Amino acid sequence: MAGTTSLDAVLESIPDGVFTVDRDLTIRSFSRKMEHLTGVAAESAIARPCRDVLRGSKCDSDCPLRWSLEHGLPLDRARETMQLPDGRAMPVMVATALLHDSEGALTGVAAIVRDESDIEHLRRELQGRIEPALLPAPVRQPVERRPDAAAPALVPDDEARRLRSALEACRWNVSKTARVMGISRTTLWRRMRRLGLMDDA
Repeated sequence: MAGTTSLDAVLESIPDGVFTVDRDLTIRSFSRKMEHLTGVAAESAIARPCRDVLRGSKCDSDCPLRWSLEHGLPLDRARETMQLPDGRAMPVMVATALLHDSEGALTGVAAIVRDESDIEHLRRELQGRIEPALLPAPVRQPVERRPDAAAPALVPDDEARRLRSALEACRWNVSKTARVMGISRTTLWRRMRRLGLMDDA
């Protein structure tokens, strides 16, 4: 009992939503943060199939929890969309961890759920500024090029301006900017260093 109480305390201390399922994908625990995110009370979620409670967009195709159970491996970042009781669709990022009994047998999966609504909003808002920075710059004047010639490189000043715009929109939060751009923090740091934006971070 003491061990269970300690585990519950750890789960409740995590800022993201946490729930656990058994091997049949039946919900066995549902943190208060999950209640807050979904609008579903724990007593209404526990002992019900995960898909009936969260109604994820990948329940019938590429469920991250089912994948972890079938492959015996955790997942770090899996995009998913949950359908909330009020009809809203909530984009989330899901990470999974395997649960084992005292003998090492796999008993279920713990899922950590992060609300990505703000990130998706920023991604849509900044798409016009970020996407061009990931593509070759347009050619200002018509030029003849061989069919196999490489596309013109992005002008550094233009790329730096667009990247700075994205960083400023995210208040220079590198982690948030990387998530909005769909790249790793390491890739973003390298790009900032190459474009001379490190002093501004």
